[in-house]
Amino acid sequence: MTALVHLLERIVPYRRPVIAAVHAVLVATAYLLAFLLRFEFGWPDESLPLFVKSLPLILLIRGAVFAWFHLYEGLWRYVSMQDILTMLKAVTISSLLCVLPVVAIGPGSFPRSIFVLDWVLCLALVGGVRLALRAMRESSRKYRQTEGKRAVIVGAGDAGEMLMREIERSSTLKYEVTGFVDDDLRKQGRRIHGVEVVGTIDELPHLCGLKGVQEILVAIPSLVPAARRRVLHRCRASGVAFKTVPDLNQLLQGKARIGQLLEVRPEDLLDREPVRLDLAGLRRELSGRRVMVTGAAGSIGSELCRQIAAFEPELVLLFDRAESGLYFTDLELRRKHPALKIVPTIGDIQDRRKVEEVIRTYAPHLVYHAAAYKHVPLLEEHPLEGIANNVFGTEALMLAARRGGVTKFVLVSTDKAVRPVGIMGMTKRVAEALLRFRTAISPRTWPCASAMCSAVTAVYFHSSSGRSPVAAPSP
Repeated sequence: MTALVHLLERIVPYRRPVIAAVHAVLVATAYLLAFLLRFEFGWPDESLPLFVKSLPLILLIRGAVFAWFHLYEGLWRYVSMQDILTMLKAVTISSLLCVLPVVAIGPGSFPRSIFVLDWVLCLALVGGVRLALRAMRESSRKYRQTEGKRAVIVGAGDAGEMLMREIERSSTLKYEVTGFVDDDLRKQGRRIHGVEVVGTIDELPHLCGLKGVQEILVAIPSLVPAARRRVLHRCRASGVAFKTVPDLNQLLQGKARIGQLLEVRPEDLLDREPVRLDLAGLRRELSGRRVMVTGAAGSIGSELCRQIAAFEPELVLLFDRAESGLYFTDLELRRKHPALKIVPTIGDIQDRRKVEEVIRTYAPHLVYHAAAYKHVPLLEEHPLEGIANNVFGTEALMLAARRGGVTKFVLVSTDKAVRPVGIMGMTKRVAEALLRFRTAISPRTWPCASAMCSAVTAVYFHSSSGRSPVAAPSP
């Protein structure tokens, strides 16, 4: 069967003359069978001349009408319901057009029932050959699918049916679909292209384990974001890979087709809308400005430097006490942005004199503070170092920035500062509180504020962790 399909595919470049010849054979066969059935396979002598004289007219009229309806141009292996309706129209119209010329050949002696039999048989043969070829191709495709990944399709609606049809006809989508999943209870147990709807979306983890599923295909392009996230979370809980069809807008605009399965993006799993960066606003803020980045040798600080450098600032001041990392960040930025002025500076944010000297010398407009101890297990073992660096180092930098006329101070914090349970989160939470407190008071009250913040820090850590922080340096 597969060899026959391949043979037919090789004939495709010459399909028009071949299809016209095949149609002529089918039309003649249907007309002959109509005569045989009418006379119960006992051919009377007077009917043979009628058949011979009328056959050329039948072939000519049907051939012209079939060409008018473009029946010679379609690919039979992709026959659809629309093609069947077109064939019905073509056969019916051609049969009606044949009545008068054929009757004129043998008036009074031509059996009228032959027209009805010929119409039925012609439609059956012309449409049946197409359907048979499509059935052979799809059965061949299903045979090849046994070597593909075992998959389930989420969504037993129109998109799911289209995806299943695309998998059956495509040579690139190598999947063996073991079932559909849908929340509509009325669809449970029903079959689409021979594949059963086996459960609901909440049952996905169980079904994947039961059927040995290797990939989940989500075919619900019209889902609202909240429902989409629910489906993707259930897919993620199944522990297998999953892909989705393009969204409805792309499908309607013709920018994608149903078989173009997409990898799930991280933002698809968020329980909120993704944050969109205002790149134009960032460029207005950073272009031509002097920017200081603390912790520039670290993973976060170095990435900040890369992003900031792309907005063409006047100067990027790299500040860190880790000389090796600082050196490599400097080399990378100079290689990628040779026209940018870069100033690497070795220093510690706990060194108030050094911090004030650097800010006074270079007068940055913006400070991005990424310098911090951030490794949770290490800070649990060395809490006093974490407090000294993350809390009092941040305070020293804030004071120097305010005295130096910095227009914007950005503190890089962490999600662990929300209801903190460890030293790292607690120190960052206090640093946030210090920043808010410092921006709300006047410079005259800084000495009192510093003592107050140190007392608050001590009480906070004593009540949260039972540990005593280091004493705050004098402001």
